[in-house]
Amino acid sequence: MQNHDDLERDSLINRPDSFFIELLESFNNEKLERLDALVYFDSFLWWNEQTHYFSEERLQKLWMKLIKKYKFTIEQWGKIDANTNIHFYLVKENGHGLQKLMRFYNDRRALKWKENAFDYGMAMLINKGKMPGLEMFFLTNLICYEWKNDYLKNADVIDFFCLTGNDKVKELYESYRAYDSEQNLLSAMKLVKLLSKYNPQFNIYAAATPDFYKKLSQFIGVK
Repeated sequence: MQNHDDLERDSLINRPDSFFIELLESFNNEKLERLDALVYFDSFLWWNEQTHYFSEERLQKLWMKLIKKYKFTIEQWGKIDANTNIHFYLVKENGHGLQKLMRFYNDRRALKWKENAFDYGMAMLINKGKMPGLEMFFLTNLICYEWKNDYLKNADVIDFFCLTGNDKVKELYESYRAYDSEQNLLSAMKLVKLLSKYNPQFNIYAAATPDFYKKLSQFIGVK
């Protein structure tokens, strides 16, 4: 295979299908230079977008395998394809696999990739109305975790959750807004109750439970 200095995306994406099928063998059996592997994977993503050779699930599994093997960074991806969020290729309009990828990034402390995946999902939800089945997932994450982008102060995000047709999501959002404004015991109790109702996996003794939920629970005296 060529050295990454000689690789050009335009030349790679014009290769025959057999080239990309052989790439899979290279991904599985060879140890490529890190940037070479990322350039080849980028071309494979483009090819797969045209052919649908891999399902979303298989593509996500391959990506997670390559992340483990090569430890790609956001910055390296930006040098190869600065105009496209990689999750455009990995996660489609229904959002299948996004939560799994975010857990994977979190477990590996790949927080920039986690943020990148979340940014992509939020853009799809707010700007394009996609991934409606993940509204509660996104809102819970917005409430319980700190993000580089302060989405909850963004006018488009506020409008979206105020006008959502999902009554459960709207109820949780209004409860959060009340707590954010009032910061009192009553609003905190209602917010904890709803977060627990819609996220039954939350447990104040579980390491995976967000700190915000734990602190809020402690504030109202939940044990």
